[in-house]
Order: sequence, then C-alpha cells, then structure tokens
Amino acid sequence: MAKISSRTHPNFVSADTKIEWAQRFLADGQAGDADALFSEVLQKDKNSFMALRGRAAVAEYRGQTKRAAKFTQNANEQEIETHCKAAEKASDDALYSKAITLYEQALSVEPENLDAIWGTAECYAALDERVEAASWYQRYLDIEPGEPEALHMLSAMGMTDVPDRASNGYVATLFDRFAPDFDEQLTGELEYQVPAVLAETAKDCFPEANGGLDVLDLGCGTGLSGVAIKDLAKRIDGVDLSGEMLKLARKRRIYKKLTKSDIISYLDDAPRQYDLVLGADVFIYFGSLDALFSGITGALKPGGFVIFSLEAQPEDQQTAGYELTASGRYSHGRNYVRSVAQTSNLLERSVNIEQLRTEYGEPVLGDIWVFQKAD
Repeated sequence: MAKISSRTHPNFVSADTKIEWAQRFLADGQAGDADALFSEVLQKDKNSFMALRGRAAVAEYRGQTKRAAKFTQNANEQEIETHCKAAEKASDDALYSKAITLYEQALSVEPENLDAIWGTAECYAALDERVEAASWYQRYLDIEPGEPEALHMLSAMGMTDVPDRASNGYVATLFDRFAPDFDEQLTGELEYQVPAVLAETAKDCFPEANGGLDVLDLGCGTGLSGVAIKDLAKRIDGVDLSGEMLKLARKRRIYKKLTKSDIISYLDDAPRQYDLVLGADVFIYFGSLDALFSGITGALKPGGFVIFSLEAQPEDQQTAGYELTASGRYSHGRNYVRSVAQTSNLLERSVNIEQLRTEYGEPVLGDIWVFQKAD
C-alpha cells in the first residue's frame, strides 16, 4: 500500500479518516506526520479523545513519558465525559439500556467514576430492576461511605428499612445539586404546574384576599411558588434546607424572610401564624405526616388553609399508609392523609387530581389537597 503524505491529503476528509491515516503513519514510523494529523483533528475538535490518545502514542513512541501521560489523562477525562453526556441524553429520552451501555464504556476507562456509577444505578431504578440498582448504589457507597443520597436510594430499592422521612442530608444534597438548573428544568423540560395550581386553588379559598395574606412557603426552593402567590400576599416567608436554592429565592425579592431549616424544626418554633401554608412538591419527602401536620396546625391562624401536593396512588393500589417509591419520593394513600389531618384538627375542604408535570412526554398526576384549621 502506498504511503499517504500528511502534506498532500485533502482537507475535506473526515476526522475519523484523518485519525485512521495518522495511526497508519505511526505504525510506519512516521511519527511527525502522525502527530500533525492528530493535531489537525484537535484544532477543530479539542475534545476528540481518539486524537488525544493518538498524540499520547506519538509521545510514547518518541520516549516522552511525561508528555504521553498528560495526553493519556486528558484523553481519559474526555472519553468519560463524552460517554456520560451521551448516557444522560439517552436516559432523558428513556433509552435506559442504551444509557447503561454508554456508562459501561465510561467505567471501562475509570471503574470508580462516580457519575457513571450513579447514572447506572438510576437507569436500573427507572427500569424497576431494584436489586441491580441497589448493587450500584452500594458500589457508590463503597467509594463514598455515608453519602446521604445513596443511603436513601438503598431504602427506596427495598434494601434497608424505610425511614419515616427523607433525611436532611439527602434533601439538602439533592437540591443543592439541582439548584443551578432547577427552574429551567422544571418550567421548561418538565412543564411544572404545581405552583400555578396551588395559587389558583388559594384564590378559591380566599376570594377577597386583595393582597392581604400572610403566607408560609414550605420547601420554597428557588421561589416559584412565591412568584405564583405574591399577588395574594402582603408577607411571604420561605423555608428550605438547601442553601443553594435559598440563594436563588433571595434574588427574587418577594420573601419577607427566608430561613435555612428543616420544615419540622421551623414549624415547631414558628415565630408567627399564617393565613396560608403552601407545600409544592415538598411533602413527598415525608412518609409519616403526623409531625408535619401537627406543626402546620400550630403555624396556621384559626380558619387558615394549608394547600399542598402529594404523589397520587392509583385507586386500585391505595395503601393504608405511605410508600417509598423507586423515585426516592413517598406516595400516600388518601385515607391515611385524612386520618392524620383529622388527628391534627385539620378539616378537609377538597382533594383533586391535577397534572403536576410531564416526564418523558407523559403527564404526571398528583393529589392537590386543601385543609382548613378549625376556628
């Protein structure tokens, strides 16, 4: 086969072809021509891990050990990132088997890569292969002992006792991580409806509010519920465990006071009583509702309302209490919610099935509850 000169190859050939030629040059001992082609590929695509590996091979051929190690490290990092990004995209499209294969490719480069291990666990959980998912969450814990999200998900997979509520560490870690893209993901990709639904429900409860309500936003996050309810309120206080979420909520300038705290502790020490308490997709991180409802009763003015969302259980699968699902969130049977509310002196006013968001193009339904504190 005639040799191809790197100085005469056409410029319009693909990067893959250039890499193939460069590998052939190197095999023929033409290290300079090979390196020139690998470099040319990287000028147009600095993230080409194949070209980076090629430059590492050239450096190794020339006896440049440190230079070869540097290129190899860059190639490994880029290959892992490439596979993980492709896996995340496949997972977002519900192509879980494809995503698992891509994560496996990343793990072949770095067996202890935490992003790939976590992503693999999530894919198996989404496929409801709980034993396999648990093994990957455990693998994560073997590398990061005590990590709160992995511990919680082991419980969700049925491998440990179900806690009464998600731990503070789990909630704070989860939402600190999501904070930078939270609003974009919820309002864009997931078409999140809960704050708007709660606000419309509140208008029915307070037809003559005229901006005079004292409102407590539990698990306020970045402040989406505050935005939705602000026209009804003269004061809105917010509580959240995630410091990163609270930073974003503070920028909205609609909250009178923002407190970094778990909800139960705040309610036990609430500095005032409120006309309205909101819980937008936050009570789903509680299994037992006893302490939560008791605290809400104490924080409400007589005749005040609490409006919140819960993940709905199908009518034919209603439990006597609550269930920790494979998502890591709790679902609650309606009879259980009613029983706890009655014990806490909260009077049921309504419960309706509403669309909360979309996932993978499908609507996600939930219960919107309204209770009123007895006068």
